[in-house]
Amino acid sequence: MSEKAIRKIVIVGGGTAGWMTAAPLALKLGTSCEIVLVESPEIGTVGVGESTLPTIRYYNHALGIDGADFVRRTKATFKLGIDFRDWGHLGNRFFHGFGDFGPAIENRPAFMYWLRLARANPDMPSYEEWSISTAMAHQNRFVLPHGDQPGPTNAYSYAFQFDA
Repeated sequence: MSEKAIRKIVIVGGGTAGWMTAAPLALKLGTSCEIVLVESPEIGTVGVGESTLPTIRYYNHALGIDGADFVRRTKATFKLGIDFRDWGHLGNRFFHGFGDFGPAIENRPAFMYWLRLARANPDMPSYEEWSISTAMAHQNRFVLPHGDQPGPTNAYSYAFQFDA
């Protein structure tokens, strides 16, 4: 180890953010660097569910965590998007479905076609209604995306809600 090598990393703040920062550092650096997590003894475990974004799946994969095992051990439920209520003003609502809102058409994202139609037709259904993840969420249904070809069964993404 050179004189300039980092020998110790201190992460100030615990909870999910602290531990999720420490885990990949410890995995990547191994024993060459000490990882110290400083948590406040005055702040106990909050004990609420953690809400994630689809990137959690890539994070878990990078750490070698099996998706099915993660769901089982954390009692996770699948999350297809975020429901924004009273966002901007009271009564406003928008469901942001995760992933694409459909496969590309002639190498253009589907939203470009929706936008063109919406500009020409004020009665056009909202963009969220074109999202398969939104449709599944509103119907309380879920199936894992599958297939390598463009299509509705893989034009969406998902995340997790789990006990931390």
